[in-house]
Formats: sequence, structure tokens, C-alpha cells
Amino acid sequence: MTTFGKMPCDLPDNPFWRYFLDICAIPHPSGHEAALREFLAERARQAGLGVRTDARGNLAVDRPAAPGWENAPVILLQGHMDMVPQAAEGVAFDFRRDPIRPVVENGWVTTGGRTTLGADDGVALAGAMELLLDPELVCGALRGANSSRPRRNMDRPAIR
Repeated sequence: MTTFGKMPCDLPDNPFWRYFLDICAIPHPSGHEAALREFLAERARQAGLGVRTDARGNLAVDRPAAPGWENAPVILLQGHMDMVPQAAEGVAFDFRRDPIRPVVENGWVTTGGRTTLGADDGVALAGAMELLLDPELVCGALRGANSSRPRRNMDRPAIR
């Protein structure tokens, strides 16, 4: 179940959209990704996956290969945990406390023009979590590489 309790109309009720809404519900502007990192790590731990973090706040989640797929190359699923916090002129919004509240407008997921949606990071993280935690997915090993403040940390990655 999502933090929102039910799916907004026009969004399919599936793991991808549930993860996306959960991510939106957890404030995660640049420099303040700890709560989102812990949410992702805890979900991965609950599924029995390997979880590592580094001093910069990056998170790696490892899913082993399914039987018979041990020789397949590891697939990297990369996303970043921070979002650019921008509110529309005249909109009071605290990106450190307030959840992003997505709406569906004419088939598009938006915030109704109030704030940035953080969809680039949210979609990447939701898609990675859906694949990493899908108990029926049969594939080679997967690694979720979730970076913290990538614009500052890409020159010196600490998790390999």
C-alpha cells in the first residue's frame, strides 16, 4: 500500500506506480535524501537483498542472479535520490517537509503546476525497485545504484 493509501485515478495499481507515489511522499531535495535512502534500503532488506551505503550517502542494492542465470552480465539500474526543489511563483512549499502530491492531468502525471515533480529521479528509482523486488522476475544479477547529490559526487564514486 502506498503512503497515499490509494492510487489516484488514472494511474494503474501496480508496483511501479506504488513505489513512485511512495517516493513522492518522502521529501528528498538535494542534500536531504536520508529518509528516502532509508526507505529504499529498508524495502530491499525486507526482500532479503544486499544493501550497502557509503560515506557520501550513495546506496547500492544487489539482487543475485536467478538459478541458471549466474553467468549473465550484471545489469545496473541507476537513479539519483535527490530532486531539484522548485515551487511555482506564489506557492508556499517546504521541500524538506512537504510531500509531492502528484495528480493526473490529461494523461500526464504532474503536480498541477505547483512544484517540480522530481519525476526523473522518481521514475528511475521506482523502476529499479520494481525490478529488484519482483519475486517472479527471472534474470541475471541486478544492482541498483542510487546516487546522492550526483552533481557533486559523480567525479568520485565510492561504491563500485
